[in-house]
Amino acid sequence: MPKAEPRRVKGKTKYLARVFYQGSKVTIGFYDDEDTADDEIRRAQNRIKAGRPPWLGDDGTPTLKAFIDDEFFASLDPSLKTSTVEDYERTLKNVLKSNLSSMAVGSISSSDINKFLQGFGRRYSGNYLHKTATRLHQVMGKASRKYHFVNPMDDPDFKMPAMPNRSRVDITLTASEAHRIIEAADAHGDYLWRNMLTVMLLTGVRRSELLGLTPDCWDEDTMTVYVYRQWDWRRQDLVPNTKTVQGKRYIPVHEDLYRMMMKWVQDCRPAEPKFDLLFPPPRGEVWTSESAWTRAYNVRVNWAGIKPSRTKSSHQFRHLYAATSLRQGVPIDTLSRRLGHRDNSFTLDRYVHVLEKLDRSGVDDLTSALVPPIVLDRPYQRSVF
Repeated sequence: MPKAEPRRVKGKTKYLARVFYQGSKVTIGFYDDEDTADDEIRRAQNRIKAGRPPWLGDDGTPTLKAFIDDEFFASLDPSLKTSTVEDYERTLKNVLKSNLSSMAVGSISSSDINKFLQGFGRRYSGNYLHKTATRLHQVMGKASRKYHFVNPMDDPDFKMPAMPNRSRVDITLTASEAHRIIEAADAHGDYLWRNMLTVMLLTGVRRSELLGLTPDCWDEDTMTVYVYRQWDWRRQDLVPNTKTVQGKRYIPVHEDLYRMMMKWVQDCRPAEPKFDLLFPPPRGEVWTSESAWTRAYNVRVNWAGIKPSRTKSSHQFRHLYAATSLRQGVPIDTLSRRLGHRDNSFTLDRYVHVLEKLDRSGVDDLTSALVPPIVLDRPYQRSVF
């Protein structure tokens, strides 16, 4: 009988269980101890002797890995976007690295999944933990319906990891810091970054939406910019969609900003850039990666004498636009449309703390109008207890 093979995985010793099936080696899984791996090899060989594939469990259901690879992705709606399918693959890859992958889907219990998620939560963020648990629930749901067993994640005792409260945005970039970054780019003659950051600051567009702009997006008659495409970093292509359905929108702009963009197109932009991009990269035809953008942006932040950090990222220009709009009295529904959010409540959840910090004008007049003066002016004459 084949024996488990020790392997070093992330500095720890794991035992690889493999068997021969139809002339090739089939991996059953990695296990923490040798005895468990040997037991899994023995079970797999018994399945082969019984005329069943080694990835089928004793209950006749496939292993989680076999179900995901052979059945789950084949059953996905073909109309799903490529990016959504890729997100499924990235998320479930972590599941397939765990001990769950070699277990028959019909034998996986809620305690098995709990144990996996607890270990997963110690290594990754709460947001990623919740996403992984959601994807795993979808997989187990499809398996339970096909093989007629109860989804262990629907057990009343099973608790789905809570989505972390990330609704409120930390606005860590001030208007003066944003001005310093833009002015530093201008002082170095870097008009590309000066213009890109100015557009982000005055329209609140996302980075991918900014790079998806073309000259025909700007309308002189209505003095607006139409956002309806974005740059796809993975495919390095301009795609006709936005992050949300509501992301396709018109954003009003100042006439000075419009003139600056038209002057950029006429005098500074490279002639006939690929896809007619408003902001083509200084080297090469297209923007190749988000990391290249971040490195270039951090250079401009350094020019301004600011220490680069994640809290000073270029996305803060969008948050600064939203916060300043609220402080200037822009209604929440109008701001939600300009930002391309799915609804007003989402915008309010993210920026409600900005409203809470606004001025307290009218508080004194309201108090004096509603509260009898005796309550505030006259101290207690005796104990009230």
